[in-house]
Amino acid sequence: MPRSQRIALRHLDPGATNPALLIDREAERERLYAPLKEYITDPVNLAQNLSVAVVGEKGVGKSIFTLSVLKRLREEHSDQIVTVEVDCRRHRGWRELLFGVCDKLKLELESLSSVGQKLPEYAIDAASLLRDLARLDHAQEATLEDYALTTIRKGKLGGARALKEVAKLELSLELTITETHKRSVSGARLLDEDRLTRMISALFTDLARDGLRAVVFIDNLDEVNHDSYIRAQDRDAVRREVEGLLKLEDAPIALVLNARTYFAGVFNRTMRRPIRLEPLPGALLRDVLRRRLEDETPAVQAQMATPEVESELVWLSELAGTTPFEFLYFVFERAQEGSLSPAEREPSVQSILLDCFPNLEREELCKIVRAFDGQARISRDDLEKALGSDYLFEQAMLQQAVLPVDFWVPKMFSLDARLLPLRALLA
Repeated sequence: MPRSQRIALRHLDPGATNPALLIDREAERERLYAPLKEYITDPVNLAQNLSVAVVGEKGVGKSIFTLSVLKRLREEHSDQIVTVEVDCRRHRGWRELLFGVCDKLKLELESLSSVGQKLPEYAIDAASLLRDLARLDHAQEATLEDYALTTIRKGKLGGARALKEVAKLELSLELTITETHKRSVSGARLLDEDRLTRMISALFTDLARDGLRAVVFIDNLDEVNHDSYIRAQDRDAVRREVEGLLKLEDAPIALVLNARTYFAGVFNRTMRRPIRLEPLPGALLRDVLRRRLEDETPAVQAQMATPEVESELVWLSELAGTTPFEFLYFVFERAQEGSLSPAEREPSVQSILLDCFPNLEREELCKIVRAFDGQARISRDDLEKALGSDYLFEQAMLQQAVLPVDFWVPKMFSLDARLLPLRALLA
């Protein structure tokens, strides 16, 4: 195929997470759906909680998988649950994630109210108050009461009994004061993450008591700071952030956590056994692509069905260890540049990889790939020795050309899936 004959894929987004695009995974979906449904529909113990993790390699489809289960639950139990979805790629650290939980909770409650669902009268205003408090690190007591009064003017918080108790205990904050009873106060309160977490948990307790179960989905947990495994002190800081966030497990909610497999060592041992998503076989990867091409024009679909293109799709999809995202990414990029054919394979793959790893030269990428000598993983010592340069080893880690098998104990490394086509070319 000449390079001028590009294929304009206008609807193919490799990172799209629309649940309608999910292929296969029925058995894994049932493993997540069943305990969540039991949690939602159990009328006996309103104080119960549930924590479950979904793990898998980067790009394997964790987000779309989990969203498909949540979509089904919303359709079946729209009057019983509120779902809160927070992506760690947009919220860095424990504090920002707590703000994200409060913000998404408020927006979801407003959405439910807009379609006529009856909510506890305090629900939206309480979520709004906590979202505002999450922006403060350290506040004068008078400022805290101003926040509370602003919220009280808009609605009633009297029904949020658990939240009132915790706010009074943690911040000496009365959520039922009026303008005429405002106290003359001095001093300050530290609005740390522990206090915010306890207040958020209290609000979820109130919502559960009033018949509204919450499912909190924390996506891409490993992205809290995914490049901080290099130094021990950085790993310790990340662990403290994540363990702080996991204190939400104490709330009467269903907490669903998505993370790369290498991050799983931080999960509480009391949590259910993680649901691990394995890479899909090549035939299913091609089914994933066909599903995502359904919105393309007939002319584009015809271009994607030529023998040359089909041959290249088979080659890309059968690379051992490739994930749906990486497969779709290479298909999209090569189609856009008109190089989706065996004749253009090598120069096209190299060009894409140089864009993916801008601080590494072609020879350096090849050296990184050859360091593994066809093995799935090698020790840090062997990798450093094969690369022969501290600079190249550090760049390989910083640009995620190599990834630790275990984030918390980075002694073994694997090759990033983006380099799998180059490995095949060098074999």
